[in-house]
Amino acid sequence: MHGPTFIDRLFVTWLRRKWRGFERLHRLWQTLGGRALIVLRTAYGNRVALDPFSYIDRIVLQSGYYESEVLEALRPHLGTGAVLWDIGANIGLHSITAKFISPETRVIAFEPSPKMLGRIVENRELSAVAIETCPIALGAEAKYAKFHLSGEGNPGMSTLKPWGEARYESTMMVWCDRADNLTTSGELPEPTIVKIDVEGFEPEVLDGFGKLLDRISLKLVVFEAEPGLTESNNDHALATTLRAAGFTLRALGRREATEHFLENYAAERLQSQYLASLGKADPGSAMRESEAETRA
Repeated sequence: MHGPTFIDRLFVTWLRRKWRGFERLHRLWQTLGGRALIVLRTAYGNRVALDPFSYIDRIVLQSGYYESEVLEALRPHLGTGAVLWDIGANIGLHSITAKFISPETRVIAFEPSPKMLGRIVENRELSAVAIETCPIALGAEAKYAKFHLSGEGNPGMSTLKPWGEARYESTMMVWCDRADNLTTSGELPEPTIVKIDVEGFEPEVLDGFGKLLDRISLKLVVFEAEPGLTESNNDHALATTLRAAGFTLRALGRREATEHFLENYAAERLQSQYLASLGKADPGSAMRESEAETRA
């Protein structure tokens, strides 16, 4: 696959140096038959095609990545035997990069937006990695649901749970399933790592995990939510659900220059914490019980 061309590099340099006239130059390029998307090699070495007028893509063009704190939280848990579920994959930045830096990891990207799914496929080919894609949403129930599509400026705001202040371009019906349905049926392997970014629909996604959250093999859940979840008295549904499953929460400081009122969190579970939550003294007993539930 082709890497960044001279024109791609020119546009990236223009943006990063904040020279005037970028929009005019970009429009001229398109009238001459050039592509709207700009190919970039990220800070981690893989290649992605980016829309310079889309919020997330523009930050990647300017900084080399977007929310690298998320990938760095995932990174220690990648490797042989690891299964990453990227729920709300957008253009596939995290899922594709994770596969690029850890080819042994099995990566499954969930994205119900047809346009974003197409972007994932293109970026997957640009980075020459084999990740699996699921064109569905995840939630607490198996049913069709109304998906609100955000405009060109920030398609990452598309959601099943619309915000009153946000403007949406259109809606479409998408299939929404429970995570535990997909693993119980044998359609997908159980995740060992989960990343969720679904614009306020995170509690419903976790509800759909059911007993999957109790699996000792699930080591990490990275998600986005309102500030303050790490406080011991916080009763947000996400904090309550994850702590009940034996996870400890920590906030992830933002690395790139992003303008966001939400925070990213890592929910990690040590084996000792998991055993304590079950009242078990024998690690093998808890493991055998978990494996027995899986077989059942």
